[in-house]
Amino acid sequence: MQGLKGEHIVDDRVWIVKAHHPGKMPFNLEFTSNKVICCVRNPLDVFISFASFTNSMNHSVKPDWDFAKDYPAWWDWWVRHQVDKMKKYFDIVFDHSINNMEANNPIYIVRYEDMVKDSVEPTTGILQFLLEMEDISGTNAERRVNHFAELKKQNPNIDRAYVTKNTTGVANASAHMYTPELLEYIKKELAHFLHFFGYVNNPDKDGEPNENAYFTYDEPHPEESKNYYKFHEANMTALRRVAGTDGHEKRIYKYKVNNPETTFELIDT
Repeated sequence: MQGLKGEHIVDDRVWIVKAHHPGKMPFNLEFTSNKVICCVRNPLDVFISFASFTNSMNHSVKPDWDFAKDYPAWWDWWVRHQVDKMKKYFDIVFDHSINNMEANNPIYIVRYEDMVKDSVEPTTGILQFLLEMEDISGTNAERRVNHFAELKKQNPNIDRAYVTKNTTGVANASAHMYTPELLEYIKKELAHFLHFFGYVNNPDKDGEPNENAYFTYDEPHPEESKNYYKFHEANMTALRRVAGTDGHEKRIYKYKVNNPETTFELIDT
């Protein structure tokens, strides 16, 4: 489950540690963090990807069967179960970081789809956050980001640590697997997530294009419309906080990652 090289090193020898917090995974190691980078993705692609992984224990392959066609009852249960898990996951993320950053941990959010389309802008934002600089123009960090982008144009697979599936990087590739009933369940239970991270249309501005609007609401959501695309604003707040340009003194945050008191089982046993 945790087999990437160096994944067992969670102390000051490394700059970034991968985690599934607040989801609890087998063999998780506890450690202290002072910043969080959170990568989100269209739930329609997440649920099928996780289903493939849990049924193959491999990130590079997919099962021979079609979950939706061959096992529709299981697929319906799985999606609803994962929706509930995702809701619980991001309820904690919002409570601990996005809505309560000062008490816990500053957080910077990137969307998987943005990284796939053009990694320069989101990677630049990540480095600004890590280096605690609102502008990295003229720095070696900026040069490295741009150099890597040029290398990736020459070899699109240069950043792949393992062989990927043929649907990896293809946005909304699995939308056809979801029944109208499942889509409505996702829209209802994950309304906050979908609006905040910009995975919905904006009914208040029908003419505003959004290529990542994988979910459609015919009418503005009574509670969540105001949160549409708010993750950009949250990122700027976090960046100013760590850079010390928001009027508050810079400080080191210490947040316990993989703390049993704040995690829950991602995989039921």
